[in-house]
Amino acid sequence: MVYCDYAVKSITLAAGSIEMWFLFVERKDPGNYTVDVDGLSGSFTVVALVKPPGINWPLIGGIIASVVVVGLVIYFLVVRRRAAWLLEKLGEIQKLRAKLKG
Repeated sequence: MVYCDYAVKSITLAAGSIEMWFLFVERKDPGNYTVDVDGLSGSFTVVALVKPPGINWPLIGGIIASVVVVGLVIYFLVVRRRAAWLLEKLGEIQKLRAKLKG
């Protein structure tokens, strides 16, 4: 096996002999590369490794805070209406008591 980074290798074979060669090419820089072996050519592309984005904690925190605020607003609106309803019923009860006494 021949490992070469970037080189030209010349191989001479006797007539009728057969040898098998494996060529391994490694490139770290992104780009298009061409390989040529005795008129036979091929190409390969190296792409840059893209690191996936991390967790966006400020966005998650903002969403959680928004949900909490909306929940509190809804809760207090419901409690206020319930309290107003109770006060209204209490007022009616007091009016009935006044009528019964009077």
